[in-house]
Amino acid sequence: MKEIFLIRHGETDWNAAGRLQGREDVPLNGNGEAQAHRLAEALHGLGIERILTSYLSRARRTAEIVATRLAIADLGVVEGLHERDYGDVSGLTPEERLARFPPGTAPENQESAAAMKERVTAALHDIATRHSERRIAVVSHGGVINTLLAHITAGQHGTGKNLLPNCSITKFTRHGDTWSVQYFGVSPDVLATHEPPVVRRSHG
Repeated sequence: MKEIFLIRHGETDWNAAGRLQGREDVPLNGNGEAQAHRLAEALHGLGIERILTSYLSRARRTAEIVATRLAIADLGVVEGLHERDYGDVSGLTPEERLARFPPGTAPENQESAAAMKERVTAALHDIATRHSERRIAVVSHGGVINTLLAHITAGQHGTGKNLLPNCSITKFTRHGDTWSVQYFGVSPDVLATHEPPVVRRSHG
C-alpha cells in the first residue's frame, strides 16, 4: 500500500486578498510560514519517508519547513504539480474577475481543465510508481488537489466543491491499481489528534 499526503501550500498575500493565484511565483507571507510550521508538527511522527513539491516557491518553502522538522534531507521537485495557468484572469479578485469575464466566459490563454487533469494525474501516477517509499508527502496547490480529488471520486468531490484551506492535508491511498481518498481538507490541528476515516474509494 502507498500513502500519499497531498498538502496545499501555506498562505500568500494573494490568498489573503482573494486573488486568483496560478503560476505566478508568489511567496508565503508571515502567516503562511506559521501555518507551515504547524503543519510540520502535525506530520511529525506519521512515518513520512519522502517529501515532494511543486517548483513554485510557495509550495517549495512549505515543503522545506516540513522537511526540516521531519529531518528529511532530499527534497524532490516534481514537474506537473504546479498550479493551473489561469491566463489573464490570474491575480484578479472575485469582483475583478466577474467584471472582466462574465459567467460562461474565460480568457483564451487559460490552461484548459482537460490539459491540467492530464498533467496532474500523470504526476500522481509517476509519484506512486517511481518512488519506493510507502508514505510520501506532496506539497502542491488547491487547483491540483481539487483536480485529483475529482478524478479519483468520479466528480463527487473536488473541482471547487470542497474547501481546501492553506496547509490542509488530503490523503490518498493506493492498493495495487485502486486509489482511495482517506480524507481531504483536514487542518493540521485536527490531524495532530486523529486521522479521519475513508470518505470515498475508486477503482482503476
